[in-house]
Amino acid sequence: MSNFTDQFMQEADRRGSGDLVRSMLDAGLLMVIDAETGDTLGDQAKAIPAGPRSLSTIAGEIMGSPWYRSNSSIYARDYVEAMSRLNKITDQFFADTAESVVRYALANLTTWRGDQARAIKAELKDLLKAVK
Repeated sequence: MSNFTDQFMQEADRRGSGDLVRSMLDAGLLMVIDAETGDTLGDQAKAIPAGPRSLSTIAGEIMGSPWYRSNSSIYARDYVEAMSRLNKITDQFFADTAESVVRYALANLTTWRGDQARAIKAELKDLLKAVK
């Protein structure tokens, strides 16, 4: 590992997010580039998205989780399935806004735990913040 990688991971560990960063790097969801040297951490990353992921993509990731397949509540399932039919946070789902669907989904995802759950919930919260 390069000095850049060591320093980056030490800082992530110090901030308490080392495990999350490692799992995102392993999954190819994150690539970090040292602006000075061009060294990369996570060069197996698929791509750096140009903008936020679609709600349907996020919903698909939730639906693919073991928690969703075995332990999720019917209420969480309803809102995640509604999210799977949406693209942007500004879309409509029948009489509901995508924003309200995401808010209700988050309220019903409280029993979903782990690094993947934290990352996806944070992503959804960021989308909600962008609406305001």
